[in-house]
Amino acid sequence: MLRGWFPSRLFTAGLSVLLLLLFAFRTFGDVAVAAAPPPAVILDAGHGGPDGGATGVNGVSEKDLNLAMVLLLAELLRGEGVEVILTRSDDALPITEEQDGSGHRKRWDVTNRIAFTNLYPDALFVSIHMNMFPVAKYSGLQVWYARTPGSAALAETVRRRVVADLQPDNERQCKQADRNIRLLDSAGCVAILIECGFLSNPGECEKLCSPDYQRELSFSIFCAIMEYVNQRNGAES
Repeated sequence: MLRGWFPSRLFTAGLSVLLLLLFAFRTFGDVAVAAAPPPAVILDAGHGGPDGGATGVNGVSEKDLNLAMVLLLAELLRGEGVEVILTRSDDALPITEEQDGSGHRKRWDVTNRIAFTNLYPDALFVSIHMNMFPVAKYSGLQVWYARTPGSAALAETVRRRVVADLQPDNERQCKQADRNIRLLDSAGCVAILIECGFLSNPGECEKLCSPDYQRELSFSIFCAIMEYVNQRNGAES
């Protein structure tokens, strides 16, 4: 009786475990995304309001491109059940009226963005910016990272993914932020700053203004974030 019972029960138990494993993961593109709850993601659209950031060779304001990218990323992440926190969702700085009239608008702007990283210490902080340089020939995405554990890994995951998907000739390496980038230097969680491209390069500026390219780039960054989350969940399990 035992000989007849054991293989059947063993097969059933094994099948149950296999089904549980299959339901525990689902495939996102070529990235297996763990079903464990992902961390919140703080999306930071650089500049805003009276601070337009850099001005592209075609007259575009950096602040507008930053916000467009952030809103696309937010939609993708929320579609995967990720809690998304925005430092700004419109054309305004994340400061109070009193702070705006204090004469220290920029300092309060950065301070308030940093406060999000301390309020959500387990979150991922992703700041979106555009680059600018006096020489027009330079192009390509650049990623900066904070000193907090995990930041360098997230930055490298984003860099690799964008190079593989969109910029195969981009040889720029990730860089650790110093005191000149206070937003990252004082961050209280995993934090990166992505310079999406150079507004001083006519060809890249036009691409960054294109809704189609914005969707492609935001999707690539989104995939990188989910890949990092999956890797971190695997390391912690």
